[in-house]
Amino acid sequence: MRLKLAARQAFTVANPDILPSSNLKKITIPNVTAFGLRFHHRHVYSITSGRFQANMTPSLTQSWAESRWSARTDPFWWSCVPRKETAHMKRTVRSYMARVVRHAVVESLRKQGLKSDGTSLDGTDGKLLFATAQFTPESSVLKTPFAEVVRQTDTALATIIKMVEAQKDRLAVPKRVYKPRRRN
Repeated sequence: MRLKLAARQAFTVANPDILPSSNLKKITIPNVTAFGLRFHHRHVYSITSGRFQANMTPSLTQSWAESRWSARTDPFWWSCVPRKETAHMKRTVRSYMARVVRHAVVESLRKQGLKSDGTSLDGTDGKLLFATAQFTPESSVLKTPFAEVVRQTDTALATIIKMVEAQKDRLAVPKRVYKPRRRN
């Protein structure tokens, strides 16, 4: 137990900008039923990285995972993973649900003038979304028209942007350089 605690503290000291996934707080937004949303205004490990976080004992993949998370340069960390409650559904159905919500999030980000990584569409540094969001599709997304899912993600992203703007006044953005990746 002491070894786990010491390893966790050492990793936190090495990566002070990245918080544990327990910091992601569930947000309830009225009239958003297609997905659940967890959010934090700083960078947070994904909920799906729980096995790595819980088992902080030294292993072969630990240094690889640490360097992979530390090397991320995109300011908006978001993911879309189906809920545990949908585990009884086939894998293809859960995958379809996640793809619908992912596509809707990308469309909503474009409407806000952002790329999928949170940087500005026009390439300037003027608009930057610095946060972490975890979207979890509900089973109702199967019967919801895509236009309605996009409307709900528009509402969710507007809420996220408001929360980020409110936090900007209170907290300084961590001093990391974020450069858009060049895509060929």
